[in-house]
Amino acid sequence: MIMDNISKWTEDLTVGIDEIDNQHKELFRAANKLFDAAKSGKDLKEIEGVFAFLEGYVLDHFGLEEEYMDKFHYSDSALHKAKHKDFLVEFLKLKSELKRTDAPNYLSLVIEGWLYKWLNNHFGNEDRALGKFLKHRI
Repeated sequence: MIMDNISKWTEDLTVGIDEIDNQHKELFRAANKLFDAAKSGKDLKEIEGVFAFLEGYVLDHFGLEEEYMDKFHYSDSALHKAKHKDFLVEFLKLKSELKRTDAPNYLSLVIEGWLYKWLNNHFGNEDRALGKFLKHRI
């Protein structure tokens, strides 16, 4: 069963930069669409469509954050970018695994066990630190 406290964007994840916070909210909405599609046993084409949207959105979002890091010379940018890269590696493995196994229930478990936790941890820690840094520069 999905735990409400980790499956939604909440105020404690606010980074203080509206553009980033709005994208974080959209990432949670997309993750929930993916979870719902997998949990309800939607066909693979529909799940792949949600995956594609989420993948594109994640790339755009990470690009925005990394652009800010570079522009304002964020001292923790190497570590932050590495975490983005690690996420993408795991996300693409998950995408590949889904195609290989065609197992939406497996996907829903991974979303609960990994994706939501990653979003909460990353937004609540690394992105909040970035937001604090950017707040005085933007």
